[in-house]
Amino acid sequence: MPIDVLGLDWRTSINQAQQLGVAKTLQGNLDPSILLAPWNVIEERLKPILDQGMENGKHIFNLGHGVFPEVQPETLRKVSEFVHHIYTKIIIVLH
Repeated sequence: MPIDVLGLDWRTSINQAQQLGVAKTLQGNLDPSILLAPWNVIEERLKPILDQGMENGKHIFNLGHGVFPEVQPETLRKVSEFVHHIYTKIIIVLH
């Protein structure tokens, strides 16, 4: 079955998937439990995922699994804004 996108959970980094020979667009892979941590910890975990995704050039940011009910909606908003801010800066530089 041909696939275009491969989803990764939080246990497999984007770099690890590439080292295994995966050349498809990758989706993932923030550990959803991190969303219960303070913002500085969340941001620290987001950066490597986004950096690896940009190096790959074919990445869709997502959680490595679903959202826990205890996660604050404000945290999800901040994550979304952070990801959009980083990717928007890259798009501006490329154009």
